[in-house]
Amino acid sequence: MLFVLLLAAAAEDQSLHFGKCPRPPVQQDFNVAKYMRTWYEIEKHPALFEKGTCNQATYSLLSDGTVKVLNAELLSNGKMNSIKGVAKVKHSTQPAILDVSFFKVSDQAGCERSKAKINERPIIGILAQNSRYLPPNSTGYIASAYVKFLESGGARVVPIMDNQGAEEYKRLFNSINGYRSFSPVEANKRGDYFPVWGTCLGYEQLTVLTSGEKLLTRTNTSGVSLPLLFTKAYDYPIYGTQWHPEKNAFQWRRPCISHSPSAVMTTFYMAQFFVNEARKNFHTFESEKEERSALIYNYNPVHSPPNSDFEQKYIF
Repeated sequence: MLFVLLLAAAAEDQSLHFGKCPRPPVQQDFNVAKYMRTWYEIEKHPALFEKGTCNQATYSLLSDGTVKVLNAELLSNGKMNSIKGVAKVKHSTQPAILDVSFFKVSDQAGCERSKAKINERPIIGILAQNSRYLPPNSTGYIASAYVKFLESGGARVVPIMDNQGAEEYKRLFNSINGYRSFSPVEANKRGDYFPVWGTCLGYEQLTVLTSGEKLLTRTNTSGVSLPLLFTKAYDYPIYGTQWHPEKNAFQWRRPCISHSPSAVMTTFYMAQFFVNEARKNFHTFESEKEERSALIYNYNPVHSPPNSDFEQKYIF
């Protein structure tokens, strides 16, 4: 469905008319950034598509200049019903008139999602790790299996160093669509859908960031395959595994790693799941040149020595 969103200081209410649609006046010096917040409905004319109460609209400015729209209402059964959309300025000479494309999203009862816009070119950041075994003048490394894992799900990868300033991290956050080992709670609270995945140490870091304390305990277990138990993430797209889903397909140095068909299928299932979550985010780099310079394709993996757990590493 395509609607025209009129954001104006003095616009006519929605109402029924015969003939052509009315053209209410709009602000000529309209500043879209000032409207980026949640607006609550106080009065209205009857609207067939509104079935609940406590109607509200949340507008969020996206990095490409478009506006994320989230309309929500409280139904009589106590559940929230919502619909998302993306608004774009129809013509630069009238910045107060925006076209809005809406698509249905799941409510708390689990309604179907249809015609949702997806990002077909997702880019996911991987946090580089420090190590005392790195060559001199190196600042970090990323195991190539992490990169292959995400690429197998249809994503590209940007390496993220741990010695950057706040402005650089902010720039990267606004440019990528997902992150390994990072806590984006505040962004998701604002309606900016930003998934995060933590593996092993990343998972442990997420537990500390969310609880404020160390919750893990040591176990004397090695080389034992155990059933996988999953706990649903209710509020935010933040996921973590203590085990390494990428190793089944891409690591061969330890005999305890299973390479059975079902184990390898699990690797690719997990990769596609997280990449599909990243497809729901629409952050982009400012230019194609900036994007290309940030991708991990600018680096070459090196073969790891025999005493390493990894087949290959990217060293920075």
